[in-house]
Amino acid sequence: MQREFLQNLGLSDEQVQAVLTQYGKSTNEIKGKLAQAEEQATALQRQIGDRDKQLKKLEKTAGDNQELAQEIDKLRKENEQQSKDFQVKIAEQEKNFAIDNALLDMDKVSVGEDG
Repeated sequence: MQREFLQNLGLSDEQVQAVLTQYGKSTNEIKGKLAQAEEQATALQRQIGDRDKQLKKLEKTAGDNQELAQEIDKLRKENEQQSKDFQVKIAEQEKNFAIDNALLDMDKVSVGEDG
């Protein structure tokens, strides 16, 4: 609001000063609220940015966890297969050992005249 505008309306200098003083108080209050709102908006924008960064980090971590879980599952399956293969080998070795022992015992066995 301009002083000249108020003077052209026919207000005295004291009235113009009173109106401008009141207007200044109102605008200062509004400016203060606006500045406070802008600070809050900036803080909220920062929080949103921080949340976005955290979400990206969590997505990356979750992706890593899925990859890790898949890798663990793969290793678990490989270990199970290796365990089965090992059990088969042990069974074959036991069989071969039993056969070898039987053959050694067969060397001790003699065949009589009647077969």
